[in-house]
Amino acid sequence: MPASSFPTPIFPVQTRLLILSDTLGYAPMTAAEAKAAESAVINGLDARALRNPSRFPDVQNLPIGYREPLPEADVVIHCGDMSCDGKIEDYRRTFEVLQKTKAPLTLVIAGHRDRPLDPASRKQYERENPQMLLEVDAMIEQAKALKIFFLAEGTHEFRLTNGARLVVYANPYSYTYRTQTRAHRDWGAFQHDGQHAHSNPSSVDIVMTHCPPYGVLDNINRSQRLGCHALFHAIAAARPRIHCFGHVPQGWGALLAKWHPREHTSQTEPHCTDFGSFLKETLNQLALMRTPYDELPRYHGKRKRRICEMRDEQYVYIDVTKPRRFVPKEHTLFVNASISDSKNKPHQRPFVIDILLDPAPALPGCESQLSASSDPEQSGEEEVGTEVGH
Repeated sequence: MPASSFPTPIFPVQTRLLILSDTLGYAPMTAAEAKAAESAVINGLDARALRNPSRFPDVQNLPIGYREPLPEADVVIHCGDMSCDGKIEDYRRTFEVLQKTKAPLTLVIAGHRDRPLDPASRKQYERENPQMLLEVDAMIEQAKALKIFFLAEGTHEFRLTNGARLVVYANPYSYTYRTQTRAHRDWGAFQHDGQHAHSNPSSVDIVMTHCPPYGVLDNINRSQRLGCHALFHAIAAARPRIHCFGHVPQGWGALLAKWHPREHTSQTEPHCTDFGSFLKETLNQLALMRTPYDELPRYHGKRKRRICEMRDEQYVYIDVTKPRRFVPKEHTLFVNASISDSKNKPHQRPFVIDILLDPAPALPGCESQLSASSDPEQSGEEEVGTEVGH
């Protein structure tokens, strides 16, 4: 067997994901920038604030979020809002960051702030700023050579360099939130009114959307949610291993859903139960980081102290490879990976998740495959990291 080839795996393949969203054109802070920002906050506080952060909200401004270096992964997933307001500089920085990540495959979708990427907005840009459209399109095309793929809505299948098969459903559209007083507000790109037809392929491993499903990590306050009902029903039907998204910075965090048996579900009954029971162990850190709106005040201090302790950690790690704790089609891990907070500052951290994926099928006439350095033109194999069957 050539040194550059790997045998086709027989058992599920452990795969590491780096998930982030809503970077808004920010680059990760360098160590020096993070230290300077932290010093600026701490210098404005006294020792009492650091000992008792529950009484000093400024402690939460410590830069615990988006820092260099981003961790290595098998696949990087970006769930949209690469730009804050559609400026070309934001896209340049975002693609520079993605090019520096140590991952053989990067998958990206658009978000509601990415107007230049929305077909409905392109005519306006063609009239007002055609050069920008050309430059953004060129960046997306050139990124393909580095295995950075901008995904259109639909199902995509990939062979990974570790021997795994990855099936992804991508959807950049967001539900247009309307009230009686704000019904005509322009909510940005890739909008729908709740009637959007979400696909629910049964074989999908990961669903990456910009909008959250209704009722899951989508609260903006005690009474308002920005999630999509139709999307939740599509997720309930597909039951992927992971559903990742952004869009609602207040919902940053992760939850594990244990689904009801299919014969017990309907359009009017809950599809899942036991939201968050996983938080007691694997996601204990997230339980402390996310602030439920009905949380008792006596727990606020504990949460803020944990925020201080976590300020030097660069990502949240979740392991869902244990068969007894995570069963495909019985569980779905929901991840709101918004890097930017409610003030559009990159204070929230990305997620690193280990999952098990099915092995990719052997290519016809090949005993080994998925070499990271093989030449597809010489071997007749699909190029690693590219879509198959499309």
